[in-house]
Amino acid sequence: MEASTQQNTPPQQAPPMDEKPIDIRKYVEMLLKRKWVILLVFVASVSVTAVFTMRQQKIYSASTSLVIESSAPAVLGEQVRDAIDIGNGSYWYSKEFYETQYKIIRSRQIAERVVETLGLNHDLAFLGID
Repeated sequence: MEASTQQNTPPQQAPPMDEKPIDIRKYVEMLLKRKWVILLVFVASVSVTAVFTMRQQKIYSASTSLVIESSAPAVLGEQVRDAIDIGNGSYWYSKEFYETQYKIIRSRQIAERVVETLGLNHDLAFLGID
């Protein structure tokens, strides 16, 4: 019977706490009293961040898009038609065409021609010697 009596009793609540209103003036006075410390910490933080940022090595990045047209350019004019219509080929032919173009672009011969054309073989920064 004692167990059932304990279960029926309501749980005891904590005594109510005295809630004091927040005094904003008190906090403002505290901040104004320490305004020079706050200002000093702010200026020091900004200065350290600026110096750290300026001393970092610059990192540049670039991106490009390359469009490979499946139709050959009309070098001989509009009167001359292509003997083979590349654009209407099957999926595998198109895939092979684009893979071939990609390999040509990445080839060593093309890279060497680009270096020679742009004069990068004399650029010490490009060669990593600078």
